[in-house]
Amino acid sequence: MTAELDHQVDLLRRRLASDPRAFREVFISEGMQAVAWEFQQPELGEDFTRRLWDMMLRGDDSSTVLMRFIWNLPLSGKRKFVRAIDAHLSDRYPMFAGLSKGWPAQNAIEPFVRDADSRATDFGLVNQGFLGYLEQGYTQREVDLLVWLEVLRDKQCEEKPCELGEFLAGCREPTGGCPVAIHIPQVIELIGNDRFREALELMESSNPLPDVTGRVCPQELQCQGACIQKLPIAIGQLEWYLPEREKLVDPQATARRFAGVRDPWEMATHPPVAIIGSGPSGLINAYLLAAQGFPVTVFEAFHALGGVLRYGIPEFRLPNELIDDVVAKIRMLGGRFVMNFVVGKTATLQDLRDAGFARIFVGTGAGLPRFMNVPGEHLLNVMSANEFLTRVNLMQGLRSDYETPLPETAGKQVLVIGGGNTAMDAARTARRLGGHVTIVYRRTQAQMPARVEEQHHALEEGITFEELRSPVEFLGNDNGFVKARPTW
Repeated sequence: MTAELDHQVDLLRRRLASDPRAFREVFISEGMQAVAWEFQQPELGEDFTRRLWDMMLRGDDSSTVLMRFIWNLPLSGKRKFVRAIDAHLSDRYPMFAGLSKGWPAQNAIEPFVRDADSRATDFGLVNQGFLGYLEQGYTQREVDLLVWLEVLRDKQCEEKPCELGEFLAGCREPTGGCPVAIHIPQVIELIGNDRFREALELMESSNPLPDVTGRVCPQELQCQGACIQKLPIAIGQLEWYLPEREKLVDPQATARRFAGVRDPWEMATHPPVAIIGSGPSGLINAYLLAAQGFPVTVFEAFHALGGVLRYGIPEFRLPNELIDDVVAKIRMLGGRFVMNFVVGKTATLQDLRDAGFARIFVGTGAGLPRFMNVPGEHLLNVMSANEFLTRVNLMQGLRSDYETPLPETAGKQVLVIGGGNTAMDAARTARRLGGHVTIVYRRTQAQMPARVEEQHHALEEGITFEELRSPVEFLGNDNGFVKARPTW
């Protein structure tokens, strides 16, 4: 049957190249008859499964046809395929072992996460996603198929809760869903049909920062939280896989995409717009406006762009190069950036209007910390997580060649008060600086607002949690430094 399969697929390839519009007819009649016959059997045989997989690895028209065929199978056919790769390909792909148990609702291929021992002392990316398998010796096409297997779990439900949210009785607004209105079901369908580039284009039409939001958005409360699968589709992983994949398979794609863009300042068809703040909202607005032909200038108070993305989120969770990618795209669209510019100090809003800016978007963020107002908060080495992270991330306080003052952390007991994402980032940063870290939270771990993934990673890295605790006082020594754990 293998020789017949090769012959039929070769016919399909030639027909598809000469007349792509005849795809459906060819799909049903000529090229896929051998494959369809195999899928009518109770189970897929080992030789057929191995040959089928190897053909999908080619990355040519025939592999696309096979992927589309399986994508369009009913759930029973997809389960048969997953049982086959579990049974016959687990020797080549250990992540396939046991995959068919509970698939698709309760089982999936996990993205690659570095082990706790190797990651807890450096600032390298922890969750490396599906692309992490490249470092394990798999090819780009093999990784594409791992991602395809993830979207194969999708139920293709008509309600689209991942995009639109869940409409509950008595609620005016939906719960969950995508806040930037990415057409998630269509993105998934495009990936399922081996159309990765088109999936990226559709996603970026709504969100120019997919490789950022895919890592830091609380998907468990939004798109994935509304997924009807017991184990949600890894939408966040798909979101940042697509642009990172593009950089690997076609490094010049972005330059070609923006090559013909005319300078909006020279065109002068739209009035200039000022964007105050280069955080996520500022960058998104700058990109979308510049893409529509508006002359855009972004004013940033710090010496580096990115706002909270750069100073607040450590690189083990969000690499700075991703921020630089977005900035580069905005510049290609004619956007301009002015750093070390504090609006209200360097210039007022009226000054910007007088300079010719017709519209001003203020995206200054919510960077002020909130303290507990307990005795001893004034002591040295008691600081907000915002300040600590800014000293480490933006001001490079962890590096010996920088003069940024940073509390001595190595070998010290470090308490982080709070259970949100900022607290988790501060705790894991202190762990990487050599501290013995304890997170103190006034409620239970289950009630922590931090992402569940970040909580698990913190525990794996040796950080301890103290639940149902809240400091009432910090104690200090005669020199004004905090000297002891607070009393509860």
